[in-house]
Amino acid sequence: MKPVLISPKKTIGPVSFIIIFSVFLLSFWFFAENFLMVHILSFELKYPVPYIDMEYLFIGASAFIMSLIVFFILKKIQLKKLRLITFSINLAIDGSYHYVQAPAVLLSNDFLALFFKYLKGNGAKGKYNSVLNQYFPLLEIRRNDVLVRVKGNETLLACGLKNGDICQVVGKPKKVEQ
Repeated sequence: MKPVLISPKKTIGPVSFIIIFSVFLLSFWFFAENFLMVHILSFELKYPVPYIDMEYLFIGASAFIMSLIVFFILKKIQLKKLRLITFSINLAIDGSYHYVQAPAVLLSNDFLALFFKYLKGNGAKGKYNSVLNQYFPLLEIRRNDVLVRVKGNETLLACGLKNGDICQVVGKPKKVEQ
């Protein structure tokens, strides 16, 4: 199972790939039109060069391959700069497990806010809204049957979270005014 990235800074996505592809396609097309002189030769010889359509197919395929390579290199560099911690979370609300990645320098409160935003975006908005209205979510690290509660103003790295840890999200009741 692939972990879900929970981060305020998202990596490049499909729009970036389209931009990179467009740049490569236009560059390769410009180079082929101006420097390969295929059309000049065909005009000089008074007959079309065979497989002229293959040239454009080759330009498109080359641009696509180069775009994929650059896209994955940029994405890898971005993920490496984030210094991610990979761990799993057990929600006390419904008992579900989620496999996530988060930047090590992200505050616990910020992580939980982004995590619940991700969960609400996946369709269970009503269930999580009602719980979040009644409780403050808290992160706990479970290690060797010992629970370590994480303070909200600590980073994930400072609280001792490591790759492969199992955490749980519990709720602290909000004060009820009478």
